[in-house]
Amino acid sequence: MTETDGPKKRGRPATGSGEGASVRVAPEVKAAFDAAAAAADSNRSKVTEALWAWYAGLPGANLPERPGDAKPPAR
Repeated sequence: MTETDGPKKRGRPATGSGEGASVRVAPEVKAAFDAAAAAADSNRSKVTEALWAWYAGLPGANLPERPGDAKPPAR
């Protein structure tokens, strides 16, 4: 037997920093969003965080690129 530093931790392992946020959307919107994020070589979390930062007007935040767009629309 090997010794451990303490009792085994239970539950899901940490996946990153930040706080989780739940949003309700229609299944077809979620599927389209995930497909668009994948086409832009990204994922739902990265695109959602970028959108939230842009909407909140955080310094340096920009709209993420959408697949098929040369660049995000100017604001």
